Amino acid sequence: RKESSAASDVYKRQDDNSQDAEVREKISEAVALKRRGNFEDSKDIYNKLINKYPDDPRAYKSLGKVLVCTGEYDSAINNFKKGADLYDEFGSSGEAWQCRDQAQTVQNRDIDPDDFYSYAMGCAGGAPGFRPKI
Repeated sequence: RKESSAASDVYKRQDDNSQDAEVREKISEAVALKRRGNFEDSKDIYNKLINKYPDDPRAYKSLGKVLVCTGEYDSAINNFKKGADLYDEFGSSGEAWQCRDQAQTVQNRDIDPDDFYSYAMGCAGGAPGFRPKI
């Protein structure tokens, strides 16, 4: 599969540039907010990252998890799929597979509600009072 030059450049530089540091810092901040049950502020951080770095798959994957917490399942699925596509462009098939698996879990929430419940609780990261909408 041919890599887009912008996506390829982002991935190749992830470990040693200021973009990577910023993305990691913002994701850590958003995860902390999510764990406190502040899903809306967490979503805002991810959306800002996506607007600034649209070829970086990490924010799409992480936003998908927050959208699961807010019951925005179609949007979560779309973000997981976008993350998977970007990871594919980078040649990161393991991360792409994880994104697709998460999208499938959300899609199958009515078929296997117990699996979805466990998955959604993991997405919330222990947020107080969180219960998934099934």
